[in-house]
Amino acid sequence: MDPDERTIDTHSARIEIAFGCDAGYLQPLTIAISSVLTSARDASKLRFWLVTKSLDEKELSPLRKIIEQVGAQLETRTPVSDAAVEKMPLGEHFTEATYYRLMLPQLVPAEVSKLIYLDSDVIVRHPIEELWSINLGQCSTGAVWNPRPLNHERLGLSREADYFNAGVLLMNLERWRDESIHTRAMQFAIQPGLELPCADQDALNHVLAGVWKRLDLRWNQQTKFFDHSASYLRVPWLTLRRARSAPYIVHYSANTKPWHTASDHPWRDLYFEQLDQTHYRGWRPAAPPANTHAVKRRDQDLNRRWRQRARALKSLFAR
Repeated sequence: MDPDERTIDTHSARIEIAFGCDAGYLQPLTIAISSVLTSARDASKLRFWLVTKSLDEKELSPLRKIIEQVGAQLETRTPVSDAAVEKMPLGEHFTEATYYRLMLPQLVPAEVSKLIYLDSDVIVRHPIEELWSINLGQCSTGAVWNPRPLNHERLGLSREADYFNAGVLLMNLERWRDESIHTRAMQFAIQPGLELPCADQDALNHVLAGVWKRLDLRWNQQTKFFDHSASYLRVPWLTLRRARSAPYIVHYSANTKPWHTASDHPWRDLYFEQLDQTHYRGWRPAAPPANTHAVKRRDQDLNRRWRQRARALKSLFAR
């Protein structure tokens, strides 16, 4: 990290980290939090905020044990009843929990002025203290660019480089509250007839309008980094190679996750290495019953992805 990106290190301060999760994502959430604890320099300084409606204390007990046995803390918050949230568009891959990050400025105490938000489908490999210490300057948010976005122009962004992935966010909560960023994003998302393929991520990009702190791609290694060449993604090839080979945070951002049998993610094994350090030790996804059409579709998808990766590698070594 560049020296000018660091803030003054206050050794006594907690590092605040938030997740939003429903019951279906308890295992990935546990693995993600375990990876944060494992890679941290001093896990006892971490405090986790979990926004959930469907997980009760009994279900969270094993996760709480993992957190508290290293001196860290877990606080849970129930999402507030909000008419805007109830109108949010839902889909196959977007549940209500997708929007919980927009509730964080309201749900965590007012004295929490800074927060790291993480999606539950991540593995953290680098000390989270490094991310926490980045100076946002006058920006409300630090994030990683999402190359080749689907609809940046319809969101009012003039450049692809202005669009970020919301799976990893460094948030100045004071600015979020003062500027009503979360409220404005919700109001934008519920406009009639508006198509947001990436849900609140699109809404946040519209509201922030390209004014956010650009973080190193290694802080959010997205699955698309492996699916396409550097030239297609419009990313410098050395930067892409570093993000592929030495990520700080692996984000399984595609619809197929490492706990799915069809996953071929290059960092899939990392998920199970971290899983085996928790009470889920030894768990592996069971193969589904034979289904000719499903197998054919899976094989076609895998062949397509391998062809994409072959082209990407060819482009990489041709430089």
